[in-house]
Amino acid sequence: MHSKKLRLALVLVLLATISGTAAWLIGGPIRAHRRVAVSPNGVPDFTLLDHRGVIHQLSREADAKAIAVIAHSNAGPIESARSINDLHRLNGPKGVVVWMINAEDDRAAIIKQAQASGLNVPVLMDPSQIVTKALGLTRAGETVILHGETREVLNRGALSEPALAQIVSGKPVTVSAAPADGPAISFLFQPPGKISFEKTISPILAAKCVTCHRQNSKFPPYFSNYESVRSWAAMIRETLFTDRMPPFSADTYYGKYLNDISLAPAEKRLLVQWIDEGAPRDSSQGDPLKSPHPRAQPKRSLSGMKMVYSVEMAEAVKIPPRGEVVYRYFQMGGAAPRDIWARGIWVRTTNPRQLHHESIMITPNPLAHYMKRAESFRGDDEGEDNEDGHVPTWTLMAMENEADSRYARAQVWGLGRAQPIVYRENAALFIPKGYYVILESHYMGTGKEETEKTQLQFYGAYEQGRLRPSRAVRVRSVNFEIPAGVHRHVVRTEPMKFDRDIEILSFLGHMHMRGRSVKALQRLPDGSEKVIVSIPNFYFGWQTGTGLAPDPPIKVVAGSEIRVECEYDNSAMNPNNPDPNKTVKFGQTHDRSEMCKINLQVVDSVRSGH
Repeated sequence: MHSKKLRLALVLVLLATISGTAAWLIGGPIRAHRRVAVSPNGVPDFTLLDHRGVIHQLSREADAKAIAVIAHSNAGPIESARSINDLHRLNGPKGVVVWMINAEDDRAAIIKQAQASGLNVPVLMDPSQIVTKALGLTRAGETVILHGETREVLNRGALSEPALAQIVSGKPVTVSAAPADGPAISFLFQPPGKISFEKTISPILAAKCVTCHRQNSKFPPYFSNYESVRSWAAMIRETLFTDRMPPFSADTYYGKYLNDISLAPAEKRLLVQWIDEGAPRDSSQGDPLKSPHPRAQPKRSLSGMKMVYSVEMAEAVKIPPRGEVVYRYFQMGGAAPRDIWARGIWVRTTNPRQLHHESIMITPNPLAHYMKRAESFRGDDEGEDNEDGHVPTWTLMAMENEADSRYARAQVWGLGRAQPIVYRENAALFIPKGYYVILESHYMGTGKEETEKTQLQFYGAYEQGRLRPSRAVRVRSVNFEIPAGVHRHVVRTEPMKFDRDIEILSFLGHMHMRGRSVKALQRLPDGSEKVIVSIPNFYFGWQTGTGLAPDPPIKVVAGSEIRVECEYDNSAMNPNNPDPNKTVKFGQTHDRSEMCKINLQVVDSVRSGH
């Protein structure tokens, strides 16, 4: 009995530790403003993208009276599109959410049929089929009506408008739905007992999970053996359904990325099925996760590069124990003794847990020059009415406003020894002779006073050769206001016009705790517009890399414009929202303010002659 109590105590301590660490990773406490009483018979929370590129999460509809989910298939008849549209239009104001869900067809085919039939209801795409299976949908046209808060199934079968009317009126459902008669959904799940932990599951975990969730890393839990994976199986299943892990949220409908670490639909399906079967192992003899799997080398690494320049902080920085520390700036060494063409940068820190992110800036003057000049920017419209209008903001503005065309900025998030910055496509960070390296650091308190010291190692060459200088471009808005309590609020930046041909090497979207999605759109000289990057399921705590690297780079012709759209959820349904009653403006602090921007790393196109 004593040992059972001890084990229970240890589990509670572990859970508390993990919760605290998870809260730190997103920059603050996770606060649920409304207790959602999920029924034991309710379906699991899930997050899916619809055919238009909009993300939907079941738990964020907890204030709805009902959620009707209708199975969709291009193989089935769609004569009911008009009635489904009417259902969505008429019942939406009454608190009913209407979704369709497709587990078989590709996105282009869904879009084509939806346009042809005039269907205006979101069609959620479920290529892994795990959500469709969890909902118990088996035929096109079959509908499940869920209670908004408890997610309990209230009605099942063909769409039953009488049942929906009873739910809207607050009455118990007394009518039964007729069976759906659409074509059967073709499920790809394997029969039970066919999935091997050693041969199938552990390689997936090694390739997509263990890179971050390894012993001594900053991202618990640690998947160092079979036992640790099995003990976290329920959490793994939850993150798969809500699309929280792995941390990759770019919509690949608009392009492919070199650093895509997402799970393939088949991998997600295999993991869920293995967990649902009890997470069995083949044999107690041997454990593949105890021995590191051979890992594929990244397409871009520092391997074979020569270190040509190294600078570090003059002394360690003291970090207060609690809260968020405003941006701090450090001059890293003196003026560069010669031209440096950095193909890669290794950011080495003595205390990665203290850092949210760091940015490397190349400037023509030392830091003291900008600190002095910063005072002239105070009172600028960017921060005049903003509680975050403090001196470091103006220091950054001073650097950016005085920099010439060679100004560059490199950024790394979630720092760790395994995350160097590596440039591509014959591009490099150019540090001219006599220029300075200034580091911007964003610290987060861990509960005790700590210290941190950063060293920057630059790998590359002293001669330009065929390298093209990379520079930073930020498309952003600083003048906006997000009303309190709003579920979806969009901020649009002013377009940025480009006077020469460029190539975009990477995108890095940035918002704070209320951020929900962000995308960049390019308007061509002929007036046509297209999405060039979309991050539909943005999450503040996911910023663990150096930006999305499109493959191939995005070409932007002279005369084109790029603008950014940021969507926010400032309602109580956002579990990460620090205060849904607060109207939010632009600023640095992640919990009291917001940002709307995408950082671009660009080079001039070769054909431009630059």
